[in-house]
Amino acid sequence: GAEDLGLMITSRGCPYSCSFCCNFTRRVRYRSVEDVLGEVAQVQAEFGTRQFLFKDDSFTVNHKRVTALCEEILRRGMVFSWEITTRADLLSEDLVRLIKRAGCNRVAVGVESGDDEILKIHEKGLDKEELRSAARLLKHHGMFWTGYFMMALPMEREEQILKTLD
Repeated sequence: GAEDLGLMITSRGCPYSCSFCCNFTRRVRYRSVEDVLGEVAQVQAEFGTRQFLFKDDSFTVNHKRVTALCEEILRRGMVFSWEITTRADLLSEDLVRLIKRAGCNRVAVGVESGDDEILKIHEKGLDKEELRSAARLLKHHGMFWTGYFMMALPMEREEQILKTLD
């Protein structure tokens, strides 16, 4: 039912400059850990929500903040599952281990393309190997993950689209 999913934004903005993004500011503004967990607790109390989707542009930009959030979830003994969206290069072994312990059960990664030339043209700041490395890391920790893909980007040729499909 409707009580099964809570949708929240815990930060706004993204410091990256991917050409396809509609974000017009590189400054990231964060809600406090107290504010975020207060809202989670309120939504849980009112609706019995068990799964939250933190729909930030890139949830793990600030590892210190994510660490503080996870540690506070664990300290309070809060029980809920949550999903994030992030970039492949903003994941580390320690961070993935911690977010999983604190209840994160899904990670969506902006992959965009399976072609390094397209990733470079659109200023993603990542290459295919970094994306594969993040996939291996998430798989190693038993995290369910999914990728966001874009096709028919400006200047993209058919063979590049096929690389993404592959």
